[in-house]
Amino acid sequence: MESLLKSLREQYQSSDFEAVKTSLIKNKDAFDKGEFHYNLGTVYSKTGNYAVGRYHLEKAIFEGYDSAATKHNLKTVTDKLSVKDLATSQSVDDVFLAKSISYGPDFYIFITLVLLITSITLFNKKIIKSWALSLLLLFSMIPVSLKYFYLDNLNVAVLFNDSKVFEGPSGIFEKTGEIPKGAKVIVGKTIEGWYFIEKPVDYVGWIKKKNVGILK
Repeated sequence: MESLLKSLREQYQSSDFEAVKTSLIKNKDAFDKGEFHYNLGTVYSKTGNYAVGRYHLEKAIFEGYDSAATKHNLKTVTDKLSVKDLATSQSVDDVFLAKSISYGPDFYIFITLVLLITSITLFNKKIIKSWALSLLLLFSMIPVSLKYFYLDNLNVAVLFNDSKVFEGPSGIFEKTGEIPKGAKVIVGKTIEGWYFIEKPVDYVGWIKKKNVGILK
């Protein structure tokens, strides 16, 4: 592993990004999943492939690699892309959902623990009664429940290519719009090589499956 890391550093420092990509993919199992996607996303971004770079950096966060470096590189990539997607939608629901799925599991666990500790502290200091404690404990579980029972069940995706949106799952249907590569969307049902885009609201419709990179 040490020799691999040394080789990757040398290739990266010499700007041989194609060699870094090849080495990373070849030795994928040597890395933690989040770390692998972070490194690959960073390298793709260096080569100007910001759409695929965003996919891997977003994937790193979904895998729990929610570091400051990941967030910094992801912001750099999204600034380069300047696409209209969940985060920049005119719908408040879309923006709220984009914010919610941008945080890793540690964030929701931390918020839940803070609420639990606060509730128990208030009860121990006799500021609230037992019935209020029960309600607060239930309320405290909302963040982690939201993460594991709702957000984790969404099919979040990034578009690899500029893609046309159709009314139905076929090119014979009317074209309703286009989605730029690098946009982050929520997809639902799939039919014979097509995905249905549920959010953002501006892009609702059917898109070819081959253009979609599912984050989880």
